[in-house]
Amino acid sequence: ADVGTLGNWEEPDIPAMKERIMASWCSLLIWVTLLQRFAGVVVADTNQQELLKWVRAEGGFFHHKLELRSDENGLFGVFAAQDIRKNELLVTVPWSCILYSEDSDHRFQNCKLVELLEEELHKDEPSPYAQSLKKAVRDHASLLPTNWSKTGKELFLKVTGNGTLPPEDPFFEDFEWKHECEKVSQDATLLIMTHSEDIGMVPLTDKFNNRAGNWENAGFREDLADEVTGMRVYALRDIKAGEQLYTHYKDYGQIGTPELLMDYGFVEMYPQRYILPEWNVAFEVNERDDGSLYVKWLSKIKEKKYDDPDEETAAFLWQQLTRLSSVYDDLKRISSQEIESLPEHELQIVTQFCRDYLTALSLAVEDITACPHDGECVESMLQ
Repeated sequence: ADVGTLGNWEEPDIPAMKERIMASWCSLLIWVTLLQRFAGVVVADTNQQELLKWVRAEGGFFHHKLELRSDENGLFGVFAAQDIRKNELLVTVPWSCILYSEDSDHRFQNCKLVELLEEELHKDEPSPYAQSLKKAVRDHASLLPTNWSKTGKELFLKVTGNGTLPPEDPFFEDFEWKHECEKVSQDATLLIMTHSEDIGMVPLTDKFNNRAGNWENAGFREDLADEVTGMRVYALRDIKAGEQLYTHYKDYGQIGTPELLMDYGFVEMYPQRYILPEWNVAFEVNERDDGSLYVKWLSKIKEKKYDDPDEETAAFLWQQLTRLSSVYDDLKRISSQEIESLPEHELQIVTQFCRDYLTALSLAVEDITACPHDGECVESMLQ
């Protein structure tokens, strides 16, 4: 659509937006903490030790410098118990522990892997990995927007402007693989979508949470040529004792923060990425050491090249900024207790999603043109 130029749009009241967002920030942080508990892979229990014992018995390796635990906010993950050096081998997973299909070149080619996983989940004596996956189904089923209530989905679409902003196809309505494989097993299909690697279902890799930028410190390496070990995890940099180990889910391709919410059911912590295919631009929102935020425009993601933002792009972002400001105000007035059909966690996730989108677009517009009207500069929302 032709959105015109900046001069055709009424400037949103950015300072007022800032005040409203910051006023609700503390209460949202409480809910973010609770939602991180849902977004964590599996709550720590004795099954974690059984899983490690099983992988090691099969010839796998989990470094003694690592530990599986929850942080002070209840987010479960992998942590460094001791200092770790760059390039140090952290985890190996043998093929005997990996569930994969020899009839598929990748996990979404057909439903063979779904069939194998469904069989594994219903064995009389399932492996410790299968037992942990059963719990993961319960933890994740309600998090993905595709499984949200009707009201929750309507609010999600309100944030994206019915697809004006990413993600595209947020409820997987056009994902034929999902629809076909759910005929075999809904649970197994969900697990492959949320917990698998390209080579198949790999134990322990799903314990590493996502965070990009300088937070990313663990890298996965698949090895199809090795007849014994299928997956290795290495330290990408020096890691201090007490640090959480993160991998980078966006490394899989043209995936931003909205797509991660669609695929995994959480709004990622900073840095965040936003890709606008219609305008062929992409940018990241990064956090400085003092907590302030700034935008970095991306010229390339993998092999895909992106343009520099122009005035027309800025005009579109202003339009969406105005719309999202109104949506955010509406979301803050909603109470899930008053709407019986809306689960509380859906309201909190979609509110956080809207708030972060609003922040990202505000910073992006400010970065494109800091003085769009009569030389009067826009104040950064979170400075």
